[in-house]
Amino acid sequence: MITADFVALPVADPERARQFYTRLGWELRPPSRNVPEGATMLVRGAAHVMVLSEDRHRCPVGPGEPGTASDSSVVAAIDVGSPAEVDAVVERAVRAGATEGESMDYGFLRSRSFQAPDGHHWEVLWVDPAPVPARAGGAGEQPWRRPS
Repeated sequence: MITADFVALPVADPERARQFYTRLGWELRPPSRNVPEGATMLVRGAAHVMVLSEDRHRCPVGPGEPGTASDSSVVAAIDVGSPAEVDAVVERAVRAGATEGESMDYGFLRSRSFQAPDGHHWEVLWVDPAPVPARAGGAGEQPWRRPS
């Protein structure tokens, strides 16, 4: 049974990353014996973000440069409870030093993104919990996708 989720992010400056993520309102957890040079923040519930020095991050992932094609780069996304909360989180991130990215608003789905000072990309989104009515496209249609 999974009891907690941890996302480990390689960063050039763990202290700067720790300050940024705690300015988002995420709770700094006690230092780990296994990773004393890193920091762990509780996002909510059992979801955590760990920031690790690039050297420490290479231990489990190998010699590739973090955040490059030879590494496993991702966009981390967090779901919030309302469109206003999407705005609040991104505005806090920008005040803490992030660069704002793209945004989408389809009425039933709203998202905004930012790039943290450590280079990691985050998307903050809200999806209306009301069921989407059946559409002409049938099952599996995803109306928020851009037409190809």
